[in-house]
Amino acid sequence: MRRSQHLGRSGANPARGGASAIKQSAVEQGNGNMSADNGVYVLYTEAAKGSEYRVAYAHAIDNIFGTFSEETNSWTGDNTAIVNTFGESKVFYNLAEALDYAEDLSKEFEYLEDDVSIISDFQDRAHLFDLGGEDYGESGC
Repeated sequence: MRRSQHLGRSGANPARGGASAIKQSAVEQGNGNMSADNGVYVLYTEAAKGSEYRVAYAHAIDNIFGTFSEETNSWTGDNTAIVNTFGESKVFYNLAEALDYAEDLSKEFEYLEDDVSIISDFQDRAHLFDLGGEDYGESGC
């Protein structure tokens, strides 16, 4: 299995190089090409029934983080972007199963700038998703 990275950005202040320092674009690396800014992402949330992991391929994942709040020292999150990115994704109740699926999904793409990444900044956002979606994995309902 490919090693996943963690894109949690709580407390990463962009004014101090936080979020922008997490990932460098190809332009910043000096080759003059535009960044692909894509990856397979695992969104970790906590629901009443336990942990949920939603897996999706996306471009411009930074959009889900919203704005940075100096008051709370965290990202506000953009609920619309979160739902647009993960609303139709498969839901797992076991991280290992989610990562296995994410790894399989990542093989469908020639290049992923962010590879397989776990996002844990929005653990309290499970309520954003329609409960009518399909569940996946042994622990699913």
